Order: sequence, then C-alpha cells, then structure tokens
Amino acid sequence: MNWADLSFVVTPLISALAAGTGAAQEQMGWASLLFAVGGFAIGYGCGILARRLGMLLLFVGCKQPRAVLTFGLLLAYMLVPMAVMIGSFAGCAWLAAWIARRFV
Repeated sequence: MNWADLSFVVTPLISALAAGTGAAQEQMGWASLLFAVGGFAIGYGCGILARRLGMLLLFVGCKQPRAVLTFGLLLAYMLVPMAVMIGSFAGCAWLAAWIARRFV
C-alpha cells in the first residue's frame, strides 16, 4: 500500500470521527452519529481526490528524467494528499459544529 492508497483509507475514517466529535462538542448527544455518517461521506469524496492527486504526482514524478524534478514531484506526492486529508478533517469538524450550533 502506498501513501496515496493510505490517504484514501484513512480520510473517511478520521473525517467521520472529526464530524462526530465536532457535533458532540455542541452537546448533540446520540445525534452526533448522524454527523459522523455525513463526515464519512465527505471524507470518502476527499479520499478519492487525495488518492487521484497522489497517484498523478507519483506517476508523473517517476517519469521525469531529472532528479530535481523527480524530487520536487515526489515531495508534492507526500504533501498534497496530507493537505487534502487535513483539510477534510478540519472541514468536517467545523461544518458539523456549525450545523449543530445553527440549525439543531
């Protein structure tokens, strides 16, 4: 399993946890499980995005003739899926807390 595949597996699980935690902090109780399901769906979409971007950077980076270009693209391969994952986690937690605070 490479880094892009790992980001695809980890993102939905942690996004669900982040969304459930964000709703639980707003005193949602058992309804925070519904937010966790929504966070899983958002995380699944972000996981697909992170995997596709990571694989694209990996394949393009491996075909470069110069080592400097390869290093830069492989560094991006490590950082871009991580940025998508962190954005998904933070976004799910913030969105769940905002919805719980405003609408419920």
